[in-house]
Amino acid sequence: MVAIAAGCSVKKNNIVSRSYHGVLAHYNGYWNASNKYDEGVAQLAKAHEDKYDRVLSIYQYGDANKAKAIYPLMDDAIKRVSLVIQRQTMYIKDKTGKAYHEHNKWIPKNWLLVGKCRFMKREYFNALETFQFMGGRYAKGEIRYDAFLMMLKVYNEMS
Repeated sequence: MVAIAAGCSVKKNNIVSRSYHGVLAHYNGYWNASNKYDEGVAQLAKAHEDKYDRVLSIYQYGDANKAKAIYPLMDDAIKRVSLVIQRQTMYIKDKTGKAYHEHNKWIPKNWLLVGKCRFMKREYFNALETFQFMGGRYAKGEIRYDAFLMMLKVYNEMS
């Protein structure tokens, strides 16, 4: 047991370490935080009213007053995901020793959830910073496309 616990460092890139931190990142933070996020989005959708004398909105984000109702849910989700990012990130050099890579596959998804929560709180500039950070750090991963799509939503809401 001591050997397994010692092998679970975020500084080591082995199967035990990746598996251990991947499970923790997924089920301790991401899963709980995504449930909070989904609950907040459902709450906004439930409170949404269509006004038929105006152009109908595609997305049901609500106005600023309705968004304040989900601030506690989004803050809790950001707190949970931030702890996971802080404790479970395995951003270490690859085998060649030249470039750094994220070896925990759940960390980019956690970053994306942070940006989405900030977007739902209408903290547009903070959300943009998060998505731009993801575009730079995970430039070769497929998660960058999700970040770019969320950036488009942010710019759309800002205009």
